[in-house]
Amino acid sequence: MPYPNAFRALGVFILDNFLTGPECAACLTAVAVGTDRPAAVRKEGHDERVDERRRRTRLVAIEGPPESQVRVRLNDIRPALEQHFGHPLEACETPQFLRYASGDFYCAHTDGSSERDAPSYLRHRRVSTVVFLNEQSEKTRAGCYGGGELIFYGLIRDARFALCGLPLQSKAGMLVAFPCDVVHEVRPVTHGERWTVATWFAGTSEGLPHLADPPM
Repeated sequence: MPYPNAFRALGVFILDNFLTGPECAACLTAVAVGTDRPAAVRKEGHDERVDERRRRTRLVAIEGPPESQVRVRLNDIRPALEQHFGHPLEACETPQFLRYASGDFYCAHTDGSSERDAPSYLRHRRVSTVVFLNEQSEKTRAGCYGGGELIFYGLIRDARFALCGLPLQSKAGMLVAFPCDVVHEVRPVTHGERWTVATWFAGTSEGLPHLADPPM
């Protein structure tokens, strides 16, 4: 499994220890008592619905210091993301706390869209971010999960590697950011629960109105 430095060489932004161990633990405590619902996918135009053939995961709503702290920290790194990706960015969308239980997955997809009938927030997204809240482990261990690899496609600009998926070796507290048009997927979780935070930064340009958060 490729290590983070290999992905950095391919243009992925990776920040180790974006959240400390205690901060990850505070988030996990908050999501444990939060309310959850199935996460949806976009079908056509503005139509969003649950489709467990493409995506099976739960979106957890939390309130309080962990949510606000994560949002502030994400926006604090916006200048670093702008420098890395070479594009001015707006404040991030509302962070989504995601629970992947055993068997949950997300098929290969992109986080933005160039389709004219797509919602504006999808058309203006530029950078995706994922924060890992717990550890991945091949062996069954308390608080860890197995499987659930984040797989990237197309990072190697060579047609021979177009279908070559590169799995990222993740760890708790690590933040990963990449362009919204990069194809990626989450492989099925084999044991435990995989907890992550996802959000997106829209690009800015002269005359571009402020973008509202997308439907949750």
